[in-house]
Amino acid sequence: KDDKFYGVKSTQNGEQKEFTADGLFVFIGLIPNTQFLADSDVELDLGGHIVTDEHLRTNVPGVFASGDVRSGATMQIASAVGEGAVAALQIREYLQEKAREE
Repeated sequence: KDDKFYGVKSTQNGEQKEFTADGLFVFIGLIPNTQFLADSDVELDLGGHIVTDEHLRTNVPGVFASGDVRSGATMQIASAVGEGAVAALQIREYLQEKAREE
């Protein structure tokens, strides 16, 4: 065939299957790199993603998470970039409030 995409071949348990498709979306890094949090107080879901509230705060004060590492993330670049900006604003707000308390 030519260099066009026609589908995907999958080999599992010795069987090969072919799936035809008009397009392909490649996802990489779907397993979060959160092993370093295993012994921390930061709450992780069953898949190892960091649990946050709607403001991207974790259960540990001052710890925020955004992007693909966050539980419930859409696993899309645009969303991760947007969440990063939101997290930065939330962190700034958190630090300003801590400064007012002192």
